[in-house]
Amino acid sequence: MRMQSNKFYPLVEWSLLAVYEVVVFIAVLLSLTVGRGLEKAELFDKATFYYVLIVAGLVFALALSIIEVFSKKTKGYGTPVIIHDLEDSPLALSKSFRPVLRYLKNPLFLIVISLILVSVYSVSGVLQNTAFGTGLPPVPEQQVSETAETIFALEPAVSGESLMFVLVFASLFQLAVRFAAKKLRFSPLTFWLIVVVVGVPLMGLFGVLYHSFRYAGQAQALFAVFLFWSLSALLTFVLQSIIPAMILHYGTNFFQKITASFASDTVAFSIIGGVLAFSIVMIALSVVLKPESISSFFRNGFGM
Repeated sequence: MRMQSNKFYPLVEWSLLAVYEVVVFIAVLLSLTVGRGLEKAELFDKATFYYVLIVAGLVFALALSIIEVFSKKTKGYGTPVIIHDLEDSPLALSKSFRPVLRYLKNPLFLIVISLILVSVYSVSGVLQNTAFGTGLPPVPEQQVSETAETIFALEPAVSGESLMFVLVFASLFQLAVRFAAKKLRFSPLTFWLIVVVVGVPLMGLFGVLYHSFRYAGQAQALFAVFLFWSLSALLTFVLQSIIPAMILHYGTNFFQKITASFASDTVAFSIIGGVLAFSIVMIALSVVLKPESISSFFRNGFGM
């Protein structure tokens, strides 16, 4: 369990998330300038819109992190802010999953596992043309550099939507159910059943509403969107981490981009294979270097 002396760990989590978003901002800024993204006014408008979402998401996440710092810890009922805390996930209630959580609580290990699963899914999507992006209108071609195009296919859309519509939505919904569960004395099992059974399709419907103005009238696209956001919510609730949902979003956008950019499936398979190989190497290193090492750094490396 989380060390009692590390009371401010939620704020450490938030700080690391904020630092990551600063890096994203620098990458997007370079794409707008060096990558000539400013030549397309719509790219600047989209970047502005998504950065409003990112800032709002970070503000909400900070508020929820402060609530977690000063709230009474209740084992088995999740965390007020879902950033990365598998020890508060429903899986932690079962002894059978604890060996798995021992590895997955290492954020780097969870990242590479997520990369492998998304890559495998993307291979099947290329083969069967059944990826989440299937049926969505193609991304308009922009007169910007290839690197900038690839970055804009990922960011700041992934961060903006993941922070505001996954992290914040899931955290607020879970916090509301947690409040009701304490008042009505629900068991942890009942609490998690409500969170998953109600929260997952609710997130899917929210995603459809959010994307409907872009894909109006395309039933296949909207169904894919519903599945995508529902799966994102399921992963976030079950693992109590925003990482898998963000990797899923990155992977979906990235592999949709490369399959649209390269006519040859061989090129797409080569890129996906490279991601798989990299992920397998990272897993091997994680096993050799002890799964707790990086997690311990995140929890204790700041002297808390």
